[in-house]
Amino acid sequence: MPNGMQEKTNNMADAGAQMMKCFAVSIQAQHNRNKKLAALFIVNELFKVYFKLNTLHLCKNLVRAVMAPTFAKLEEFPMAQRVTYMYYVGRLSVFEEKYKDAEEQLEFALAHCDRRAVKNKRRILQYLVPVKLGRGHVPSTDLLRKYQLYEYTDLVGAFKCGSIQAFNQTLLQHQKKFIASGTYLLLEKMKLVVYRTLFKKVHQVHTQMVQEDVEGRGKSTQISVEMLKASLDWQRVSMDLEEIECLVANLIFHGYIKGYLSHQKRTLVVSKQDPFPHLFEVSKTSY
Repeated sequence: MPNGMQEKTNNMADAGAQMMKCFAVSIQAQHNRNKKLAALFIVNELFKVYFKLNTLHLCKNLVRAVMAPTFAKLEEFPMAQRVTYMYYVGRLSVFEEKYKDAEEQLEFALAHCDRRAVKNKRRILQYLVPVKLGRGHVPSTDLLRKYQLYEYTDLVGAFKCGSIQAFNQTLLQHQKKFIASGTYLLLEKMKLVVYRTLFKKVHQVHTQMVQEDVEGRGKSTQISVEMLKASLDWQRVSMDLEEIECLVANLIFHGYIKGYLSHQKRTLVVSKQDPFPHLFEVSKTSY
């Protein structure tokens, strides 16, 4: 690490240590309301330091302190401080893969953020958009344009139509930005959902083909792995049959597909009822 960067890191660490002393004084001031109400402001400043230093494990101690019965109720603090707190706690929940909590926390921050604070709303949406995508809620194009979240426009399009090729290209194109914001791993995880969307479309096409077959050959619930491979080949996504079987098994394991895989026949057998559950239902248990 260059000397200048190391010095800056040391200075931030020192600042964090000093703020922790201030925080201790604040929460111990039982009979001084002004000092007690300074606590959340200090917590938010510490969040900023810890996120920049990438010492997120220290954030948990702050959250525990805020949740303690001796800490003033959040309702007593100014709304701006509560919004900032929910924003950072939401980001922490994303890091810990607690996406349901993250959605609730970030939605609170967005709903109560000053309507004139466009930049702050954009920061919140940078995390809320991928979280909601993974839970089956697709943002409108108007919303993405309004807050200049152009890096998500193509990603959302690929997500909706099940285009693995477009999803991979967009992820690569904006990789540095996603890594810097801490959302890259979350978006990478969403690739499984894009595969689910693609295979759902394959199932729909297959069902139509079976229905139109006057000789009654085939079953709509049985999809050959070869057919799944053809859909990937069409998108120029190179995977052999064994890899596709592993992918399908993973989709079944996570609840994105209801059914089972016949390895001997190389066939995916899906449930007659709701073979591709809505993402919101899946996210209750796996996301």
